[in-house]
Amino acid sequence: MDRFVIRKKQSDNLERNNSAKTNPSPFDKHVTDKNVSFSVAPSTSCDEISTTGSDSEKSKPSAAPEKSNCNKNKNNSASTTSDKQDIAAIISDELAHKNEPIKQIKLSIYPKNNQGRMFRSEWYSTFPWLEYSPTLDSAFCYVCRLYAVYTKELAFVKTGYNNWKHACDKTKSGFHKHESSSTHIEAVAFMNEQKTRRELNVSVETLVNDSVLEKRRYYVKSIIEVVQFLVVNELALRGNYNLDEHVEQGLFENLFEFTIRKYEKLAEICNSSVIPKNATYKSPEIQNEIIQIMTEAIQEDVANEVNTSDVPLFTLLEDGTKDKNRRENVATALRYVKDKHVYESILSIESTEKLDAETFTNVTLETLERKNVKPENMLSQCYDGASVMSGSDGGVQALIQKKLKKIIPYVHCFNHKLHLVVVKTAETW
Repeated sequence: MDRFVIRKKQSDNLERNNSAKTNPSPFDKHVTDKNVSFSVAPSTSCDEISTTGSDSEKSKPSAAPEKSNCNKNKNNSASTTSDKQDIAAIISDELAHKNEPIKQIKLSIYPKNNQGRMFRSEWYSTFPWLEYSPTLDSAFCYVCRLYAVYTKELAFVKTGYNNWKHACDKTKSGFHKHESSSTHIEAVAFMNEQKTRRELNVSVETLVNDSVLEKRRYYVKSIIEVVQFLVVNELALRGNYNLDEHVEQGLFENLFEFTIRKYEKLAEICNSSVIPKNATYKSPEIQNEIIQIMTEAIQEDVANEVNTSDVPLFTLLEDGTKDKNRRENVATALRYVKDKHVYESILSIESTEKLDAETFTNVTLETLERKNVKPENMLSQCYDGASVMSGSDGGVQALIQKKLKKIIPYVHCFNHKLHLVVVKTAETW
């Protein structure tokens, strides 16, 4: 570490001080503050700190780095190990990893430091969390090293502890003080909890009281049912936000409040501490997530019904419309026979900014494959009469046949035909 040689300047020997500057020592990096200057030698020991006040002492040259007393044991203090290479790589085979039993290495003879002191294997019985690294000649805490969330005691976690003189001193920063620290106690509790859960093979869910878990599920189920009711009836969930009352005047909030008044069990749960105030599961993000989960569940059911239909074939029905953002929303529906009944179910609604036949074709085939519906089982296809869909050369119906390499008849949608007839009739009436 750095050596700091403090030279006190005096106003009556400036000449002597200037003569010393003509023969600078290796420590010529000075930081001067009024009457005190600091000289830094990067490679010298921190044990030598000299303050020179007399003229004779000031005239003495500073000791060169290579002649300084730096022959102490490299592990004399835990702080010296922080400048070495990654300790984890050095001692990876000497210390236990997580979920492994502790490794307490016992040697016939332990290395001594410059004070003649050394690690002792009998400490293992007194401190069962203690582990030793022969490479660093340092001790570590098995519990804190692997299970502590945060700790300031880097010696027992990262750099290693080797102050053997005070290791068992209860008044110093040794083993006893570390064992009684809050960080070590919390780490031991966390380790024991994980060990118990691993031995019993239980999850966090089973650790929660059954009645509390049942109440929370009932609460979340009520929220899902409110969202489901609004979605099925095509009603907006959210409305205007009242800045004066700091409440949202939306159907979701109003309907959920009505449900709480209607059912005493739900009211009891909401008024208790079972549901945390910071986790009410009523935010717009939660609402959208619930809707997305419902959507995926319905799409999965439709795909399963198509794949297990009486005849593993289906007719593709597709149409699109623009929204206010001028994006085309393409609805893909399937017509199939299940239990001797004909069904038409929407599989997906996808958005696209391009309106060409190639884009519509790719969106359609990718949607079928993503929803686990085999495109090769397509029996026929039904669209409106727009050329981008019905074109015999470059329309969607033609491109799908080319990509699937099979003949898939195109049928002009009867509803679109009826619509054209009614519009034409109304114009000529």
